Amino acid sequence: MNTPSASQSSVPLPEGGGGHRPGVILVAHGSARSAASAEPVLALAKGLRDRGFPEVRSAFWKEEPFLHQALELTRSGTVAVLPVFLSEGYFSSTVVPRELGLRYGDNHVGGRLVHLLPPLGVNAGLTEIVAARAQEKVPPDACTSKALLVVLGHGTQRDPASAGTVLDVCASLSREGKFARVAPAFIDQDPLLANVLEDAREPVILLVPFLVAAGWHGGTTVPRELGSDSQGARQRIVYTEPVGTHPALVELAETLLLDKALPPEPSRDDSASPPLTRLESLLAERLARSTTAVLIQVMIRVEEHAVHELRHVDDDGIDPRHLTDIASATALGTFARHRGDGGPRPLRTAADLPRGWRFRASCVRDLIEALVEVYGSALVHWHLGETDELSRVSFREATADQTGGYANLTQIEARVVEAAMHSVCDGLPCLRTRLWRVEDTVTGVKGQQKDAADRLVVPCPRPCPILLSGVLDLIAESKS
Repeated sequence: MNTPSASQSSVPLPEGGGGHRPGVILVAHGSARSAASAEPVLALAKGLRDRGFPEVRSAFWKEEPFLHQALELTRSGTVAVLPVFLSEGYFSSTVVPRELGLRYGDNHVGGRLVHLLPPLGVNAGLTEIVAARAQEKVPPDACTSKALLVVLGHGTQRDPASAGTVLDVCASLSREGKFARVAPAFIDQDPLLANVLEDAREPVILLVPFLVAAGWHGGTTVPRELGSDSQGARQRIVYTEPVGTHPALVELAETLLLDKALPPEPSRDDSASPPLTRLESLLAERLARSTTAVLIQVMIRVEEHAVHELRHVDDDGIDPRHLTDIASATALGTFARHRGDGGPRPLRTAADLPRGWRFRASCVRDLIEALVEVYGSALVHWHLGETDELSRVSFREATADQTGGYANLTQIEARVVEAAMHSVCDGLPCLRTRLWRVEDTVTGVKGQQKDAADRLVVPCPRPCPILLSGVLDLIAESKS
């Protein structure tokens, strides 16, 4: 069924304010197993750009660009950070502020004003979106007044508040009386989906995933559970698209971002400029000395009239007619999110960038935008490494403030961490140059060679979430 565009949406939305449009960072969970998890966030970013926001970035916990890198990837002096979660819970209350180094509300960071907003879903508008999702899928021979609407949230045992928004939405929809019954269900807490379906007696069940995306759970585990459910013999279960992919979320996000009425960009001197801005002159100087450079697996070549061509380094020498021209930096970023076999690339600096493409940038800024789309913070870290401004964090330091499932990482033996480093960092392999060890950090850029003068050496200043998950995976394997 076709989804209406945002301008066609029948979902009523709160009125938004006008005024200055700040730079925006959308932060979300992401997934190392499913590229689909980030797609609604990227679509939301595009929608906000189309509505006039000058700079919109995305950052994730489980894939690059990572949350702790988010502020490195913005040029704006005034930045609004919007967590793309549909309810409050462990990630919004603990992980997001910790990884960003922010508190909710105003933060002054390096001469910039950064405002961390509450999660997207705690604001008005989601009740109508849930109802719209359900009504899109009502079978022609059924009516909502005889159907059970099940609102499926993730939930968590760590934070009871996680279920609050789902329960509020169900209560509101029950009062409206459009459905025979409205019931909450959860993936990771009671009442579990299987139990809600078992107790259902209505002939039609409209199951709306109160999720941002049809990622691992919404796209894999829940459909698998529904496929094995015996209820299908006497009831029809209609599984809708997630709430987070509804086009009305763009308008809702715009309203929330403008309601804050953040001030225009402050004046500042060059020393207070974000690294993404300052690296432009450094990169231009580097390319003026040598008309080619290599960043990870991307070759940069300066052509006539200051045009910069990007292609996979292994495609050097191939006639451009045999490569696919990619039209925009955003399209290049979308391409780079998948391996050649279609699988996800949660770690962008792994040695699995697909070949067979070409992108041309008309100026250094467009070149930087393309490289950020492909490699996230890699170019910024090259710049900070060249200017000796890069902070280094050992494994022990990086895990000292972790919580939840990562809390016990501080007690892991060094040999287990080193085994994970061998498996994840060296096994993928990640093409960054590691500046951290288990107990301490490296003072220089280890492995830089004179015969690689055209290569922009990209440091790895701290363990990333992919590595942290790799350590936990090794521990789980050893116990199984």
